[in-house]
Amino acid sequence: MHDPWPIVDSVTGVFLIILIGAFARKIRWLNQESDKSLANLTTNVLLPAYFVQKILLGDHPGITEQFWAAPLWGFATTTLGFLISYLVAKKIGPKIGLVSDGSQRVFALCVGVCNFGFIPLPLAEQYFPNALVDLILHNVGVNLALWSIGIVIISGSLRSGWRKAVLNPPFLSVVFAMLCEQQGVAETIPPFAKAVLT
Repeated sequence: MHDPWPIVDSVTGVFLIILIGAFARKIRWLNQESDKSLANLTTNVLLPAYFVQKILLGDHPGITEQFWAAPLWGFATTTLGFLISYLVAKKIGPKIGLVSDGSQRVFALCVGVCNFGFIPLPLAEQYFPNALVDLILHNVGVNLALWSIGIVIISGSLRSGWRKAVLNPPFLSVVFAMLCEQQGVAETIPPFAKAVLT
């Protein structure tokens, strides 16, 4: 891939949305309450609809019996990232300004998790459409690690983090779409519902 412009073109929309959001916040079209509302809308409606659409209606080879490998890999690599980051924060942190336990935990959480959604999804959609569902399933594993191991890292205890890991709309939408896809439900979806999802 010698020409970088198609890659830039694929992710430009993400950065434009960030810039527009920052500008809207600066001129006070958006406030703190609207930030939370927009985040909830994106997480609880738009992202689940995107996942369902890509799994049920997307042009991919289909879900195989090995579908569990992608989320397991996402969970394992994210957990490893958290652990390595936590060890680095504890060993080297005091030398680079991470003096308190809290700052070391925040460092481990921020450094340990990769950008697993907003940049990779448009790139995969553009260059590797057959791997898009695998990336979505991988992200399920990352999300589970974030809401379990990540909660332990940041707070020191699991508490109710596991509920957020499994009782959130993106995760539930992937499980729902996977079950529907395996049962062949996509063929029975009426055209108006397909139009809503796409």
